[in-house]
Order: sequence, then structure tokens, then C-alpha cells
Amino acid sequence: MAIKQSDLTINISNHQSSLQIFKAAASNFISSLSGKMFSFGLGLMLLDETHSAISFGINMIISPIVGLLCLVPIGNLIDTYPHKTILTGSLTVRTLALILFATSINLFTTTAKLIPIVLFLIIDAISTNINDTCYSAATHELVNGPIFNA
Repeated sequence: MAIKQSDLTINISNHQSSLQIFKAAASNFISSLSGKMFSFGLGLMLLDETHSAISFGINMIISPIVGLLCLVPIGNLIDTYPHKTILTGSLTVRTLALILFATSINLFTTTAKLIPIVLFLIIDAISTNINDTCYSAATHELVNGPIFNA
């Protein structure tokens, strides 16, 4: 007999639930802040290397386009597979992409540096969308449901 995931419930205390909410808010804030700082720093590096204003704003162009194109596939991915596996895989791919980006960026000169940057920004935007969606979908599993006194 197979056990459905909906049949498995974990009871946590209200204190543990409050602690999880605090951890979730803190990690989401730190992740968002560090991601924005990284994007801004990458934009400044591009501006310095290419001396082109478009290179500074390239992330502002890529992120929304990738977000729109990947909206449905990412939602289906999140609904189909376990959240922990998706988060781990997404972070691993992003880290490997960053390492590959860091080792290959100096192989390109001036405006040709946009090639690895655009590729990395696409991977980073997909990973960010996966992480945000997966994190939001998994949050309800970490805390107790609302308590209504009627």
C-alpha cells in the first residue's frame, strides 16, 4: 500500500512555527539582498570593462524576459518534484555556472565579454526564479496553519 504525501503530517509547536517563520524571513531577506548586490556589482564590472551603458542594464533586460518565458515550466517543475531536491540542484547548477563564468570571463575581450555574461545571467535568472518559487511553495510545510478563534 502506497502512502500519499498528503497523509504524512508533522506536528510542530507554535514556538517552533514562530522560529521557522523568523528563519524563513531572515533567509529570504539575506538571499534577496545578496542577489541584488551581486547583480549590481556585475553590472558595474561590465560597465568598467566594456564602457557601454547597455552592459550595465543588461540584467534588467534579461531577468524579466527569462521570468516570463520560464513561468509555466518552473511552476510545473516545482509541483512535480520534491522541493529539497529542486533547491539543491538549482543551487548546484548556479554555483557551477558561477565557477565556469569566473574561469572563462578573461578569455573574452571588450564587448565579447557580454557572451559569457548573458549566458550566466540567464542561468542565474532561471535559478533565482526556481529558488523563489520553490521556497514560496515549501514555506507552508514549515509552519503551523493559521489558528482562528471563532
